Amino acid sequence: MSPSENSRHRPRSTDQSPDKLKDKLTDKSQSIPITTGQPGPNSSQKPADVSTPKPHNSLPLKIFFLLVSIGLFLSTISGIYMSYKYIRKRLLLTAILSAGIVIPILLTIL
Repeated sequence: MSPSENSRHRPRSTDQSPDKLKDKLTDKSQSIPITTGQPGPNSSQKPADVSTPKPHNSLPLKIFFLLVSIGLFLSTISGIYMSYKYIRKRLLLTAILSAGIVIPILLTIL
């Protein structure tokens, strides 16, 4: 092992004891003012340096998911169509398709 790899596992001389770290953490948490949630006399005024965030435009995301859902629907319909077109045992296929619809609904209810 090189000396640089070995130094990663040794504690540094600047490390502090857990007691000192605990004291620092409790001191900082106690210095935070607790607000009561009741508005003060000047609470209606907003600070000038705080900018309001730009509203998020979700229309492109909605369009994307609409296209994805249409693609999934068309893929499912074309799969069902092809399975009925190229199979001889249509009764078996209908039973399996019905079971694929009914069983998840029953599992959801129970």
